Amino acid sequence: MQSHSCDHPLSTWRCAAAIVLSFVVVCTSVAAEEETRAGKLAKKKAEKTTALAPYKPNKVEDLVIKIQKWGLVTGVGKGFYPIAFGSAFPGGGSSFGAGYRRLFADTGAFDIHGAITIVNYKILQTTLHLPLVAQDRLKSTVQLKYQDATEVAFFGIGNAGSEADEANYAYTPKSVRLSESLEVSKYIDVGGEISYEDYETAEGESGRVPSIEELFTENEVPGLDLDSRYIVGSVFAQFDWRHSPGYTTSGGSYRVDWSNYSQQEGDGFNFKRLDVELLQHIPILRANQVLSFGGLASFTDVEEGQQVPYYLLPKLGGGKELRGFSDFRFMDRHRMLLIAEYRWLPSKFMDMAIFYEVGKVAPETSDLNFEDLHESYGIGVRFHTPYATALRIELARSKEATRIIFSGGPSF
Repeated sequence: MQSHSCDHPLSTWRCAAAIVLSFVVVCTSVAAEEETRAGKLAKKKAEKTTALAPYKPNKVEDLVIKIQKWGLVTGVGKGFYPIAFGSAFPGGGSSFGAGYRRLFADTGAFDIHGAITIVNYKILQTTLHLPLVAQDRLKSTVQLKYQDATEVAFFGIGNAGSEADEANYAYTPKSVRLSESLEVSKYIDVGGEISYEDYETAEGESGRVPSIEELFTENEVPGLDLDSRYIVGSVFAQFDWRHSPGYTTSGGSYRVDWSNYSQQEGDGFNFKRLDVELLQHIPILRANQVLSFGGLASFTDVEEGQQVPYYLLPKLGGGKELRGFSDFRFMDRHRMLLIAEYRWLPSKFMDMAIFYEVGKVAPETSDLNFEDLHESYGIGVRFHTPYATALRIELARSKEATRIIFSGGPSF
């Protein structure tokens, strides 16, 4: 191998020139690298400055903010407000109406609203939220409610009723109730309610399917042609550590309700009911995605010689429970429902979701097993504020139908 040396004078100058040239190249490279690095830092600084600029919502987000200010979904607005979605009664379609809300004494509120749906269902409701007492831990509410549904769907009682047996009936429930809720701690609430409830039924008005008495008898349908009145007393306990009941990406809610229905002006339809609801939301990937799970079970208990009228039986099917099936598709003395959702958040005011549900109804608690479950699945989009869901649009599928759901409020 040959080696080069700088012993000769000319070679010395050449070596010196090479060293100087190498130094210049290195310095130029370093300077260029520093300039590039400085450029990158300047670019990042500019991007950061842009990111710190006030956030400007898009048109959809701006609408959701306006809905929040109106108080439609949060219950904190005041003055007159419109009603342009939701429903007066399940299966009635979108509602159109107006309401008025007035706040008083810091934590009190008076609200009255009325609406009519595209199929002529009606609702009129007045609610008085009394000012909070006991260091803002005790909440008292008085409510008067009137509903009129002219063609409520009925498919028979049981878990295996046929779509071909669909009938309908007119249903007019009215109620006056006093509710009390005590915040025991940050996450625990207990309370109770007493109400007077009046239920009237009549022949269905729709010509699309027969009225209920044309297809079913009193032996098949407890309470057929029965107008009943009840004094209902109930108590509840709830452990709730969600961000907000109306919209959340984390936390859970575990609630138990027990109610006693005491029939007035008659006998034979006294019963008790127990409802258990478990909800859990698990954020993943910095809360940009959420796994949500829900479970619901309802049980009715009657003494010998007593029954539950069909219109007060636990039900499955509709906009929140087995969404791929028609409203009130299944009913019986007991029910169970399991829900799983995968949600992702493409923007500040919008969520996307994929959901899957299974459930069934049964005449005996021993029949609430994992056999003969009804399945429903689908995809949805939800527009929301930080604390409430303003609009929920879902495409739900089952073995019987594909349904499009428009609703206010969370899925669960």
